[in-house]
Amino acid sequence: MEGDQANLHQQTLPRGDKLSPQQKKLLRRFAQRKTDKQIAKEFGCHAELIAAQRQTIMEKLEIRSQAQLEADVRQFAGWRNQAG
Repeated sequence: MEGDQANLHQQTLPRGDKLSPQQKKLLRRFAQRKTDKQIAKEFGCHAELIAAQRQTIMEKLEIRSQAQLEADVRQFAGWRNQAG
């Protein structure tokens, strides 16, 4: 049953149209396993803001774990064609 749920998730996962270009940039950094502090330094903001954005992005995409985040980002490899 769990495998069926995972397949259903992959088929119905939003393709990123719910994310702004900035959120897509952050999503790629998350998938690279960068810490909130590392990303904040890169973007010139506070780690708390990055943590809040991480939560928002994961909620929008219905992602529940870092492993799922990384797998889903690989699925959306086409985002590389956009700035970020």
